[in-house]
Amino acid sequence: MNWKVYVLWGTISEIRLGRSNIRAVIREKQSGPETFFKMLLLVPVILIFSPIILVVCLFYVASRVGLHLLFLLLWLPHGKDTILIYSQSPVWHDYMATKILPLVKDRAVVLDWSERKRWKKKFSFPVLAFRLLGGNRNFNPLVIHFRAFKPTRIFRFWWSCKAWKHGHVEAVEQLRGELTRVLGE
Repeated sequence: MNWKVYVLWGTISEIRLGRSNIRAVIREKQSGPETFFKMLLLVPVILIFSPIILVVCLFYVASRVGLHLLFLLLWLPHGKDTILIYSQSPVWHDYMATKILPLVKDRAVVLDWSERKRWKKKFSFPVLAFRLLGGNRNFNPLVIHFRAFKPTRIFRFWWSCKAWKHGHVEAVEQLRGELTRVLGE
């Protein structure tokens, strides 16, 4: 068995482990000119990628602000300020249907994740808001609550529902209490 470990900036560059011996090859740190030239090569890379990173960040901020403005113009006048996303999962369906849905039913648009293939408007405001704000992990079940002139609140119930399945009700009840408080504001 021959193992090799390489450390780029440290003093140990290679360790070899054999059956009966251990040998370490030790190298001194690189001299000043070598390090300087490596750092000099980083400058063009940073200059090339910084505009791309800036554009991505600006797009991210603009999409969030635009989504919030659309909410203020389209939904708030109709009394809708919440999106509820959940599925037919046996783990959380009953809890979400009996405890969370009654809290938000008059003010929410409900998206059933199990029926996502049959969503009629794949580019509707609730679906776009869910895709932009929900992310791609721990997004089901999820409550997105828009607030006028305040940041949007996102309540991810996935972990707490998993714990609730195993008899630990504290996390899901705490999250439900926080949702109730925010909806009352």
